[in-house]
Amino acid sequence: VLTTLVPTGVVFGDLSRWLGVSNEATNGILQSAKDKYNLAKIVSGRELALTFNAFSGNLKKLVYNIDADDRLIVEENPNQAWEAKVEPIPYEIRQEEASGVVTTSLYQAMLENGYDERLVLALAEMFAWQVDFVADTREGDSFKAIYESRYLDGDYIMPGKIFAARYTNDGEAFYGYWFLSEATRAGYYDRDGNSLQ
Repeated sequence: VLTTLVPTGVVFGDLSRWLGVSNEATNGILQSAKDKYNLAKIVSGRELALTFNAFSGNLKKLVYNIDADDRLIVEENPNQAWEAKVEPIPYEIRQEEASGVVTTSLYQAMLENGYDERLVLALAEMFAWQVDFVADTREGDSFKAIYESRYLDGDYIMPGKIFAARYTNDGEAFYGYWFLSEATRAGYYDRDGNSLQ
């Protein structure tokens, strides 16, 4: 398996050629994938994994991470035709908790406690309509969040969804909960069912 990150400014055909994929295989992959994901939209910095046959050296499988949630898989079937599908990235999801006290800013407090910067941004965005994190943050503010961490093959990849959180600002507690139902759109809501957005 050859794993690489898509370089900046490269189209799929050029990348395939550089990685030793035949024109025939490249065209087959493009054709089979077009209804699932247009590989002309391949994004720099995303992971691409290629599996080659150990004996012939021919490409057998391509896996491309479309975004943080889904991946495109294109495989050669026994009839030597290419088949494409999009499926969720098979993360191992762990529920974790983040908490702490603010001395200067939420951002600084969370980074000092070893939390992922992406979790900081998600928490700040969650409460953006309730708290102005630039002007209203006070020393002694506190936060607590229950969220998912995503792991792949045992390695931490990124934080996922925040399930529930509390931010206490100048003595006032704000709560947010992830909620989805047939009657409401997916999003964050307070204890009374009002959207936080």
